[in-house]
Amino acid sequence: ACAASNYMSLPANVSLRTAVLLQVPAIVALLVWQRRRLRTTSAGNAALTASSGTVRHSAAIEAAARVSREIPLRCARSTAVVVIDMQTFCCDLERGGCWRDGSNQPSDYLRETLPAVVDNIATLLGAARQSSVECIFTVIESLTADGRDRSLDYKVSGFNVPRGSEDAQVLAALQPAADEMVLPKCSSSVFISTNLAYKLRNLGCEQVVLVGGLTDQCVDSAVRDACDLGFLVTCVPDCCYTHSRERQLASLRHNRGYCRQVPLTALLAEMRALELGGGTSPPPEE
Repeated sequence: ACAASNYMSLPANVSLRTAVLLQVPAIVALLVWQRRRLRTTSAGNAALTASSGTVRHSAAIEAAARVSREIPLRCARSTAVVVIDMQTFCCDLERGGCWRDGSNQPSDYLRETLPAVVDNIATLLGAARQSSVECIFTVIESLTADGRDRSLDYKVSGFNVPRGSEDAQVLAALQPAADEMVLPKCSSSVFISTNLAYKLRNLGCEQVVLVGGLTDQCVDSAVRDACDLGFLVTCVPDCCYTHSRERQLASLRHNRGYCRQVPLTALLAEMRALELGGGTSPPPEE
């Protein structure tokens, strides 16, 4: 276009081919400038990602992750246990809002398996605290009384856990310690409607242990998102629950590509072997 435009202003005896050749130096200079600009932009984006968008792993974790995600817990300070939605609303089968009006009834499978899952999570929390591993809780809870801030999925599903209600409380058997975080969420994945990823990075966490319910809904969503966000994920099958054996097994089979699955007994042994030091330190404040 530039060549054609300039050609119009050239003497009549100058051909179009000559006019185009006269523009070659300018075109080359433009291409060189664009290439330099792209390199600068790419470097800037990489720096931004390194500082805020992904987990900066320790050298040992980074080297091991190139080979496998089946990496045992390495360091207490770079590990967090996240307990998902173990609350009155869905886990108190007599008083919880999910069951209270009688329109829904817990399955026999749920009644049989949930008590053991609660006990197992309590055991895991005890071991994590003993090893100085961060314990974080999520609960389904709107930030408003009428739930207008809920996700569309929660609205379509027809349930609301009002802010500050009894349904939003963590089960008494799993009560958070005084200084442990409880994050209210209004979506299936805790990473969508909370700043959990930001908190984990601030804590220097590289490895995340996910437990709770439902295995095939909120836990599964969190496993996949945590993986995509750059965390090394451990799911503990006997610390997770759902409404049927078929759903439990199908979910575990489908998310195996995003996490390692470790039974509680094996994970407790890893907890006992954890070292206190190490981990990834959060970036210094500017």
